[in-house]
Amino acid sequence: MTAAALAAPLAWQLAGWLSVPGFVEVSVGEQIVGRITGTSEPWHARPWWFYFPAQRVSLDGWWPVVPLALAAEVWRAARGRRQCDASPDGATATLLLLWPGVVFTAVSLVSLKLPWYAYPAYPAFAIAMGSLAVAAIDALRARLGARWPALAMLASVALAGFLAARVVDTVARARSRPMPLIVERFVAFLGEPERAGWRVIALGVDPALDFDDPTFYYLHRVGERIEHIASEEALAEALELDPGRPTLVIVSPRRPVPDALASRASARFTLPEPYGRVLPVLGFGAVDTARVPLLRS
Repeated sequence: MTAAALAAPLAWQLAGWLSVPGFVEVSVGEQIVGRITGTSEPWHARPWWFYFPAQRVSLDGWWPVVPLALAAEVWRAARGRRQCDASPDGATATLLLLWPGVVFTAVSLVSLKLPWYAYPAYPAFAIAMGSLAVAAIDALRARLGARWPALAMLASVALAGFLAARVVDTVARARSRPMPLIVERFVAFLGEPERAGWRVIALGVDPALDFDDPTFYYLHRVGERIEHIASEEALAEALELDPGRPTLVIVSPRRPVPDALASRASARFTLPEPYGRVLPVLGFGAVDTARVPLLRS
């Protein structure tokens, strides 16, 4: 099994090396070495304990059951070891404990941490929770005796109704038009013909550090219209060249909003990002503040 697990990706790597120019640099350099060292997408570098909040958020509603299920597997593994080292029950329990442990070790050692790096542990959690549910059902059936069939039927009907309601609600939400993000509306606003002459300046902004992924995605559509300026002095000179031109200045959240520029601004906004941060935005010139789809601050 180990040889097969190594042979499959090795064959894919060899085919890529022979047929795709630059395959080694991308597949090994960026995707493996870069993600381990954190040089690829460094703004996603997290501490070792990031594994736990990632699981907490992704397993919303189920996370309290996971420790109970894993504790039950510890008990099963210990019982299987006492009875017989080769017990299938004990071997399965040991596998379900080692499985998320390997994922945790890998996620903890890699500098670049993304939430979906913890996803490979989910099958082990699901099997462990299923095993715990089966054990609970067996214990309940033994206690209820002759009353078990009728109560099991009622429970099945209630569960089916609950799942049907969730499915209907999920389908309805999936078919409804989602509320556009503010940054999405902002980019559409800038793309309207009457705002072709508007200027957008980013003051000291590093997109890799200052933009969440959705914000980066939508602002990337603005493209070359965003002028990147590093210093407050250069920004002041750019504004003085055409003081009446409608201008929006996005300020990096890693630096305070310059007081001198803020006092000259005709409006102050914030651009909320989907993951909780806000980007300060200053308006200069003939900016129609009532129509700008940003939050007034």
